[in-house]
Amino acid sequence: MGLFGFGKNKEAEKQAVAEASSDEQEMLDRLCSRAGNIIAMLKSVLSGKNGTDLYIVTLYAAGLAGIACHEAVKAVGEPMVEVECANGKKYYMGDAVNRYLHENKYSVTGFACAITNMPQSSVLAIVERQANAMGTERYVVAGNMDPVDLYKHIKGCWDGIKDNMTLSYCKRPEEWPVLYGIVMQNVVREALNLAPKEAIFNTAVDVACALSKMDLESL
Repeated sequence: MGLFGFGKNKEAEKQAVAEASSDEQEMLDRLCSRAGNIIAMLKSVLSGKNGTDLYIVTLYAAGLAGIACHEAVKAVGEPMVEVECANGKKYYMGDAVNRYLHENKYSVTGFACAITNMPQSSVLAIVERQANAMGTERYVVAGNMDPVDLYKHIKGCWDGIKDNMTLSYCKRPEEWPVLYGIVMQNVVREALNLAPKEAIFNTAVDVACALSKMDLESL
């Protein structure tokens, strides 16, 4: 997994691209050239009277990456494991989602680990915590946020930009998690200037993992 950014860590980026196949390189070049448009849109839409709040932008970038994993699985018709909790809410898991989230060469959490140098064990700790709390009153993400509220806001953003950005920039659904993984990685890169890397990493991975498992039946 490499670092794919805009103006920084160019040597690492060049090495990662050099190790890619020709098809992968075309995809990475294309998606990297478009990711900046999504970041600029997020910063513009989410800016307030005090300017851009990078924490909020990080929530949205990570949430979009998680939703991209879920929606890509649905789009290609792969099965997901439906888990209904005691409160009646349903969450969606399984190998298909995990490939985009954790296992592929250009996985969402892999992008987060690459930019922060955090170990994969840190991802597993977040996944385990979510599994133990999901469907209970103590299930929160990013420290204290209601996953349902977060999903509603960020899914609205996903729906709003799907046609003119996601579908326009990507050739197939399998590229959606890569595109938004690159978006998340670059937002996290910028946020690292403002907060400890562990806090930024935990926020991004927590949100991405949580929203990757949600759909309308989770609300």
